[in-house]
Amino acid sequence: MACRSILNASALLTLLLVTACGGGGGEATPAATTTTPPIAQTPVTEAATAGARLQASAAGYALDTPDVPVSAYQQTRWKAFLVAGNTQEPVFDNFVLSFSKWLGQRGVSSIEILQAKSPNVTLRSSSENILSALVRGAPGPNEGCLVYMTSHGSGDSPQAKGGLWLAPAGGREETLTPVALNEMLGNSCGTRPTVVVLSGCYTGVYMNDAIAAPNRIVLTAARADRTSFGCEATGDYTFFDKCVLQNLDTAGTVQKLTEKVRACVGKREADEKFTPSEPQAFFGRDMRDLALPALPAATASELAALDSQP
Repeated sequence: MACRSILNASALLTLLLVTACGGGGGEATPAATTTTPPIAQTPVTEAATAGARLQASAAGYALDTPDVPVSAYQQTRWKAFLVAGNTQEPVFDNFVLSFSKWLGQRGVSSIEILQAKSPNVTLRSSSENILSALVRGAPGPNEGCLVYMTSHGSGDSPQAKGGLWLAPAGGREETLTPVALNEMLGNSCGTRPTVVVLSGCYTGVYMNDAIAAPNRIVLTAARADRTSFGCEATGDYTFFDKCVLQNLDTAGTVQKLTEKVRACVGKREADEKFTPSEPQAFFGRDMRDLALPALPAATASELAALDSQP
């Protein structure tokens, strides 16, 4: 599969959650394996510790230290950009629709959805359309952006960098490379709060020095040399996506959500006897204990009342 860098620097991207995986069921392999160059394996120690290495950088902090204050971005108004980058299985579309509903219930009113199968060409998940959506939704003061991209992913090869697969544009397959992503982030919200969750096969390739910044959280569903799982034609969500949805209501913060999702994914993979995907994470110094969007008080009270009924 050919890779194309995304060079439009006018895009605005702040909070990015991205999910990809290879084939369904077992040891997931990108569907285009027959046309994609062999994957150049990242050294095991580097792939397994990428998140920890970034956490120890000047942009991060020791997660157990009491010296770093809780994030000042707790009241951020999030703008959401949800992207299903591939149509081979329904799991990608399923997630962005479910996550959109969850966000809407919690007061996130600005939500853009781009899907590879959209009949509207301007809403298909190509790099051009994603950039256009981000420009339209540029965050203002006290705002941040939430982008969740779910698609297949590929690892680095001798010929090209890996990344998430996007909808074909002009008849050509596209890949969101780490360089392209970093360029988007650097030319978007700048110092605005940024959460990047790259969830899927080989998404650890995004865990590089350039992406680490004090105002960012970066999560990936797999390390750079591992696949993720659950891209089945008969499935509802990928393993990682499903674990996210299952734990959103009880996590409270992005950091707690990350811990719960890691445990959830690890258990599911162990039950299926799959090679662990080993999700990676980085939390910038300004993002400690960042709160997830919460239900309005009135809505929470109504739900609690319903739960208490016999």
